[in-house]
Amino acid sequence: MPACTSLNISLNFMTRGDGIILYNGPMSSGLGSEALNYADYILIYVENSMLSVSIQFNGLNSTQLQIPSLVSDGRFHKMTLTQSHKKLELVLDDCSSAHPDIGNSISQCRMVVLAPDDDERLNIITPLQLGGLAPLSGGAQYPAVIQAKGNLPGFTGCIRKLVVNYDVSGNYYTYINSMITLQHYDLYNPSKASKSQAGCYSMWGDVCGTPVGNQQKSVSHMEDNKVQQARVERAIAGERYCHHGECYAESEPSVAKCVCDPGWGGEQCNRKLEWIEFLSRDSYIEFQTDLDFSTQER
Repeated sequence: MPACTSLNISLNFMTRGDGIILYNGPMSSGLGSEALNYADYILIYVENSMLSVSIQFNGLNSTQLQIPSLVSDGRFHKMTLTQSHKKLELVLDDCSSAHPDIGNSISQCRMVVLAPDDDERLNIITPLQLGGLAPLSGGAQYPAVIQAKGNLPGFTGCIRKLVVNYDVSGNYYTYINSMITLQHYDLYNPSKASKSQAGCYSMWGDVCGTPVGNQQKSVSHMEDNKVQQARVERAIAGERYCHHGECYAESEPSVAKCVCDPGWGGEQCNRKLEWIEFLSRDSYIEFQTDLDFSTQER
């Protein structure tokens, strides 16, 4: 993670259980000078089906955030963690479910706290880890605060679009059943990986097709030819479902959806969007947001 006084992390995830989504911090509990200088960490995880964050600046006091909404439901959720100096803000799904006028409080999707430390930079020199904690060699152990989360399993589910300070990792999905270690945010080419694969087919089936190079057109002789042909046709249909975009699905229900390329819209990204022309220097477009955080409850 960059050592900045401001930090913005966002990612999309889908799971049916608890687990560690992201960890960046010490990979040893030693007491040497290096451990003293680099004791900061960030831990993003799902516990009791709720999105949680533990973060520590300056190697002293940790700060905890948790959103009291269930996320282990087999649907994609977006997590956004923003830090500006001491202020930390955790938002779930862009607060799209918050409608105070009908009783859906903004506290169900957003939490804001102030970190207690004076040094608001994350000083971290270890690789970023997704989906769990890498096993350590030579008797090394993670810090006690991380070991305390040892009851959490490795993340089982899918993660996409990891963005740190607007450095996009890519609009693709990675299915994880263990962990990935990253030094750069490239989900296709991690420096180390275990029990993970590109795509999210283990959760959403073949509604978006099977992985390229892994299309099971040659299957067991015990399988009926009609079944085999149906699987191939579903794979091809899934790949072509989004004409100018990316196909994805949630596990419940498993229905194909599209994220369209720029310039395209429609349910299957087959409608070309028209350009908007600004006719003078004082031309503008005004958007009204669904929620104004500045006027809502804290």
